[in-house]
Amino acid sequence: MTISARIAIRLVTMAAVLCLAACGGGSGKKGPKPPPELAADEVQTAQGIYKGSIEGNLRVFRGLRYAAPPVGSLRFKPPAPAAAFAGTTDATTFKANCFQPANAGSAGEEDCLFLNIWSHNDDTVRPILVFLHGGGTNGIGGDLASSDGAVLAENGDIIVVTMNRRLSVFGGLVLDELIQESPRNTAGNYDVMDVQEAMRWLRDNVAEFNGDPNRIILTGESSGGAMVCQVLSSPDTAGLISAAVIQSGGCGRRKRLDDSIPIFTPWDNALNLHRPVLAAAGCDLAADPLQCLRDLPAADVQAAAQVVELSDGVPSTFRMVVDGVVVTTDPHTALINEIAGPIPVIVGSNANEGGGNPTSSLPADDAEYRARLTAIFDAPRDGEIYAVYPTADFPSVGDAWRVFWGDWLFNCVAEELARSASGNTPAYLYMLSRGFSTGSRAGQGAVHTIDVPFLFETYDVYGHTPDADDAAVTDAMQNAWTGLAADLTAAPPYLPSGSSSWPAFDVGNMEIVNFNSPVTIDTNHREGRCALLRDIITL
Repeated sequence: MTISARIAIRLVTMAAVLCLAACGGGSGKKGPKPPPELAADEVQTAQGIYKGSIEGNLRVFRGLRYAAPPVGSLRFKPPAPAAAFAGTTDATTFKANCFQPANAGSAGEEDCLFLNIWSHNDDTVRPILVFLHGGGTNGIGGDLASSDGAVLAENGDIIVVTMNRRLSVFGGLVLDELIQESPRNTAGNYDVMDVQEAMRWLRDNVAEFNGDPNRIILTGESSGGAMVCQVLSSPDTAGLISAAVIQSGGCGRRKRLDDSIPIFTPWDNALNLHRPVLAAAGCDLAADPLQCLRDLPAADVQAAAQVVELSDGVPSTFRMVVDGVVVTTDPHTALINEIAGPIPVIVGSNANEGGGNPTSSLPADDAEYRARLTAIFDAPRDGEIYAVYPTADFPSVGDAWRVFWGDWLFNCVAEELARSASGNTPAYLYMLSRGFSTGSRAGQGAVHTIDVPFLFETYDVYGHTPDADDAAVTDAMQNAWTGLAADLTAAPPYLPSGSSSWPAFDVGNMEIVNFNSPVTIDTNHREGRCALLRDIITL
């Protein structure tokens, strides 16, 4: 509902009340009670009234419930709609993140399906940018300081939303018993459905925050970028979002060559991999294994899941599954066939994605480097890949490994995603090449996750003091992301000035935006290595 429509309804309601009072009241019955007058920091949603806070030019609402708590009988089920509530609910503080492993223990709560909104304290209707946090499962959620939406909302003239989604075993458990009880004859992908439910909540409520439900751009970084890929692989997403950005998503390949870092799990494999959770939780011999699992404390379920992951040697067992119902295919095929609709996509990565590898995890010499390739790839692919990344071409063996690792998992996957998405709908490829000169990331270059503080202008989280060149990169990224959200029919701007249209990716002339100092258009992505990898392995 538009603002003008809401105002008209309120005026008609008030007129009816005044007429009843002045004209004798007709039948003598009381007229409809006029809607309550809301303060500037309050908003009426379908569930009830939330009270947020006025922060500068923004109206900020934290901890809005977009779905029912996925606890008890709703554990390991699709999200249920949020219930209505009476009175006014406080929305000035973040609510709990979702339950997940964190370092040696666990963190968060199961009652976690909340989102946060940075809107504007005026009546202008704006597009919405929804950001999905990265970090896999290590104690984080939509309250990350690095993705605080205030500056991006103001500079980008947009509404910013962050959110929580179920993680680890709670977001992806697949069991035969869960399939049997499901009306759709499926299981898993609860995290994908959480994101979709949040988009439905925004579709139904965001007009009350002066947002345009027809202009929602879904953005995510790292595991959040992979989640964007997964959401785009679901036909249930059609009509819920209008554009997407995949930042360092590492969304997997058309055909996996190994399971060291799985992004999605084949259906049959998931059934086999997840089955031991029941035994680890002590529920395999129960009369009702699902009821047993649902009666356990969340910490016990998470502990059982971690036992299974450690025994399999796979730290990400509970990923997306291609079940043929919620998720019907892999992300590349989904983009080619526009499973979620004709959605323009920005996709990219950082120049030094592999730079986060600590020295202790790097190969000591050329022999160890070759041995690692052989452990991952069968002959003759191991030798062919070494020919693309020979140690002699890099300052050190560690540098060769870092570049290969970043290309294999992120940079070349981003290029392949752009290829897949560049059919009828425009796709835009980028590379972030600028790093920080001060703070905890000083001198590391454009490492994994550094795109988040550049986009949100949250350098201080990393102790970095930005200079004019950093600000120019931030301006360029903000202009591009918010520009695509604002006008889906036009190529996004990419320069700090907000001018110049970003050329759509074309396999015949691969022009990409390089967010560096200065921001430029390049035609030699990763020095052509991705094309060579593409000939060797199925990316």
